[in-house]
Amino acid sequence: MGTLGQSPPNYVPEFTQLVDGSNIEHVRKGPEGLVGNDGVTDRALWGYQKGGFEDGDDFGFKISKKGVRVQDATDDQLIMSSAFDNFKILDSGTKPITVSVGSGAFFIPHPLGFAPVFIAYITNVGGTTYTPLPFMQVGATSVGTDTFGLGLLIDATSSATDILIRSACTDAAYAGDYTIKYYLLAETAN
Repeated sequence: MGTLGQSPPNYVPEFTQLVDGSNIEHVRKGPEGLVGNDGVTDRALWGYQKGGFEDGDDFGFKISKKGVRVQDATDDQLIMSSAFDNFKILDSGTKPITVSVGSGAFFIPHPLGFAPVFIAYITNVGGTTYTPLPFMQVGATSVGTDTFGLGLLIDATSSATDILIRSACTDAAYAGDYTIKYYLLAETAN
């Protein structure tokens, strides 16, 4: 990680709300960089803290939980830190698909050159809600005196070249147009 450049003397970040909903009331420039205070406690730190980040790195960003001074916070007392290994979204998008009775395959190409970890959701037929994949809908199939069965199954896998969306539909009531919403992450699946 490199060093942070000098900020103008009266620089104040353009945001005032932390990820937990509490507000930063004022920001000051201290020996450790920029420090955001919520009116009671120093909660956010941008800049320098000797050995304060992963592998003895001295530069970064972190936010502490309410009531915990960010300069003294342990990892368990932090809401966020640039030292944490977070998923990084490399790409995202939508893919319209049309599901018919039978099986289907839909491809979302990507240029990453590796099989990425991904998160994918599907809309319902009306397009008003997203449900995570794999998605299964029970159909109206009669077996003896019971009515049940798999009406629709949609799942996904990744490869070095694309995301493959597979569908299996046995009930015409579930055939129709859907939209896949996906996020490709920097972590690899191999």
